[in-house]
Amino acid sequence: MGRGRTVVVTAVAAVAAAAVAVGAVAALRERSEPAGAGLALRVSVEQYRTDEVARTVEVAFHNDGPLPVRVSRVDLELPSFEGTGPVTVDALLPPNGLRVDVPVPFGTGRCDGVHTSPRAAASTVVADVAPEGGQARSLRLALADPNPMLDKLLHLDCEAARLHRAASIHFGDWTAYPGGLHGNLVVDRGEEDTAVRVDDLTGSIMYTIDAPGPRPLGTLAPGQRRLAIPVTATPGRCDQHALAEIKKPFVFPAWVTLSQRGSGDGEMEQLYTEIVVSDADRNALDTMLRRVCRLQPAGS
Repeated sequence: MGRGRTVVVTAVAAVAAAAVAVGAVAALRERSEPAGAGLALRVSVEQYRTDEVARTVEVAFHNDGPLPVRVSRVDLELPSFEGTGPVTVDALLPPNGLRVDVPVPFGTGRCDGVHTSPRAAASTVVADVAPEGGQARSLRLALADPNPMLDKLLHLDCEAARLHRAASIHFGDWTAYPGGLHGNLVVDRGEEDTAVRVDDLTGSIMYTIDAPGPRPLGTLAPGQRRLAIPVTATPGRCDQHALAEIKKPFVFPAWVTLSQRGSGDGEMEQLYTEIVVSDADRNALDTMLRRVCRLQPAGS
């Protein structure tokens, strides 16, 4: 294949029909054309509840040009994340600025396990597109920089990495009682011997997770290997419709504060985390809800 010109378009400025080519790299066509001829695309990244579960973002395309444009491949170039890769799609972008979302995995934040609020580096969407009646080409579409959405995703991953150095938080075994389940929230020591204070936790729409007693709930002290905090799990809702429609039934937030020395010295910022939920936990919670709410067993 011959070498042509890659079209470069930014999310802020549309490329005019007579724009001049701005880069020379391998292209998807045999002959060169004026860069961005007839194209006016812009992009942003968004995230919805279904994306949170799947660890994807929606690349929102806007086609401000006069012709439909078909997108066949999307790749996120995110220097602050790893594990990203191209996605093959078949998305038609109608003209006049109508928005079309394409879900793309964003990988995992590059974190050092210490800092929890780094800023995401400038990022780019690389898209293979073909305007109506035209040939396929590769576009590099710059995302807004700074980018609050990418900053948020990186912050959440770096909080998780910071906490993981000190401890892992999960549920222990469950024991059934007539109204729900008794169990423990377990904090296991990681590689860093710092105090880990569990400030609070909460349940989801379908499941109420409660720890009796005052807040904070307990502290894993330096030198201590494990902390067990008694909890109960009961139904949050009992309607079949909610159970069928809810997107994140097993996401249980917790708030944890780390200390560099003791439980009262060198306090760091409070970290948000989500309790690790195993397949055994999911089965126990689902079985409990159906038992207490008198719903049909799963799969029936």
